[in-house]
Amino acid sequence: GSAQAPHAEQFTLMVQGKKEKIVGDNQAIVTDLEAKTFSLIYPTPKVLKQLPFPGDPPTLAIVAGPALDADYKKTGNTRTIAGYSCDEYVATVSSRYTATTVSSCFATSFPGAAEFNAFRQGLLNKLGEAGVKVSASLPEGILMAQESSTRLEEEKLTDLSPAVVRRLRRQAMRTASNFTKIEVKKIEVKDIPSDTFQLPSGYSD
Repeated sequence: GSAQAPHAEQFTLMVQGKKEKIVGDNQAIVTDLEAKTFSLIYPTPKVLKQLPFPGDPPTLAIVAGPALDADYKKTGNTRTIAGYSCDEYVATVSSRYTATTVSSCFATSFPGAAEFNAFRQGLLNKLGEAGVKVSASLPEGILMAQESSTRLEEEKLTDLSPAVVRRLRRQAMRTASNFTKIEVKKIEVKDIPSDTFQLPSGYSD
């Protein structure tokens, strides 16, 4: 099969008080801790969808990060990303037939850390109340970089029929190329216009 070029999407994340806005190429997400909602804004078709916590898996992964319930272990290594030092962690997430290895780097000292960390802790607390499993080993701070890859665990396939094993291997080949990488490029503290977190009017749901 032909290899697809990796797709890179840039996100801008803004936090103020109990609200956060993430702006991507084709959508924006406003998280409101007091209302306990994710508001998904799609400017091109002018669509606004509001999801109560805990939202759906794709939204949760963008806002809170993937692998919230994984067992994180500190590697002892540090890296410098966008000018800030971060501590490396590794975690493995197992599903029925696959294992995903997640390598992350979290920074605790950066501009605006107190406000960001207060929002993040509030978000994790609210998500926990809404039934999301949040690991006690989930590192504090801001995620500066993360890489994840998924592999098929062959030892779990012994009781399956050959046809099912072939299908799972085909799926694994596709997801093996689905390597994901996140990296922060810049952190800054600046005044945010008061209407940044307002939801647009005239949008349909």
